[in-house]
Amino acid sequence: LGLQLELFRYPMYKGIALKDEVIAFLKARGFELVKEFPPHGTFHCASDCIFLKKAVTPRQDMKKRLLRKIFGL
Repeated sequence: LGLQLELFRYPMYKGIALKDEVIAFLKARGFELVKEFPPHGTFHCASDCIFLKKAVTPRQDMKKRLLRKIFGL
């Protein structure tokens, strides 16, 4: 239903998937990036990102609306 991930713009760790790759991977699975927090860390290389599932059941929709409210979306 929702994910909060720390994503990197630069390969700070060996074998890490970068932000654009993760966004494309999640988009193909029905998630959309709904909020990206300001960069942080060494060289401002990482950002926390919030993704929400696009298609949800009516029951999940109530939870999705609550997540939007909590994160100010």
